[in-house]
Amino acid sequence: MMQEFVQQIEETAKSVVYEIHTALPGKIISLNPQGATAQIKPCGKYLTREGKKLEYPILTEVPLVFPFSPAAGAGIAFPVNSGDSCLVIFSEMELDEWRSGAEAGAPLRFDLTSAMAIPGLLSSGQGILEKACAKNAVVIRGNLEVEGSIVSSGDITGGKIYGHFAGE
Repeated sequence: MMQEFVQQIEETAKSVVYEIHTALPGKIISLNPQGATAQIKPCGKYLTREGKKLEYPILTEVPLVFPFSPAAGAGIAFPVNSGDSCLVIFSEMELDEWRSGAEAGAPLRFDLTSAMAIPGLLSSGQGILEKACAKNAVVIRGNLEVEGSIVSSGDITGGKIYGHFAGE
């Protein structure tokens, strides 16, 4: 009798835990740069209460996380493309309230519909991390566009320099 009771408690706890999503690797399927959202396919399999393994559905209108301060108008953004990896995290609250200010209809804690994604999850260092660590520096691979001033307290080294300079 006691063993059956313990087994029932374990099964109940497992069924609750199986509905809690925390974080998963994912792949960007498509991007909406104007809305800063993406369609994302989580990697791996979803385990149902019955123990079946199913493919995760494609998550839609997933907000992308970039270091940016709207109040200061400062931040960093980089290109995101279909096929790029990301870390998908699931909010403790429904995101509708955050997005629109409307009160959430249902308490969907850690639900697949409350996903956010951080682009740039690497399955290998791609050489850039190794270089950054070796030089103890931020390494930018690709084109760089700066809106605003650049201030340096040290030397600036570059290849060919094009453009107009102050005082010319």
